[in-house]
Amino acid sequence: MRQFTSPVSVFVLAVLLCSCKSETTEPPSQPASISFLPLKIGNVWYYQSYVPGSFFDSTKYNEMWQVVRARSLDTRTFFLVRMSHYNTVGSIVSVDSVYYSDAVDSLLQIFPEQPFVSSSISILALVSPSAGSFDTQFAGIPHAAYISARTENTVSIVYTPSGHPELGFQYTFKKSVGLTESQSGYGVGKRLVKYQLG
Repeated sequence: MRQFTSPVSVFVLAVLLCSCKSETTEPPSQPASISFLPLKIGNVWYYQSYVPGSFFDSTKYNEMWQVVRARSLDTRTFFLVRMSHYNTVGSIVSVDSVYYSDAVDSLLQIFPEQPFVSSSISILALVSPSAGSFDTQFAGIPHAAYISARTENTVSIVYTPSGHPELGFQYTFKKSVGLTESQSGYGVGKRLVKYQLG
């Protein structure tokens, strides 16, 4: 049997196909933001520790942070960052992990030993909503904090646990890079020596 297709029916079919809306089940995209800690599985940061008065070797590292997996809580995605610490011969001596989620002006944390629930979230504020000092939480402990230095692309924040100024520390973050330096009140710290972002 021979099929016959008229030019008019082909034209009508083409118009109908072109005018159909396609529906998608993908979630709406979120506006692009530049994070102070880019969280994507596979991202890696390498750090070298230092003590006051010692030579800093930027060609070596003794700590590695790596984003290894993601997990959802309510409407947020938390990324597990594994922190591997190395000794002088390159063997891993310890591994810590923290779940992080990037918020507008904060870095939200859940420590793995805590239940993975909203009440376990600690807040590491990166940008103060107002000038001056502000209160925040770090590892569930109240801290007084203030921005010690800020440019368009970097922010340094000093955190002091309530009642213990000697235990204070400073974190410096760079947009689209991550943590570039941390330093305790005693001057011991670590600096970023290289990173790989996906």
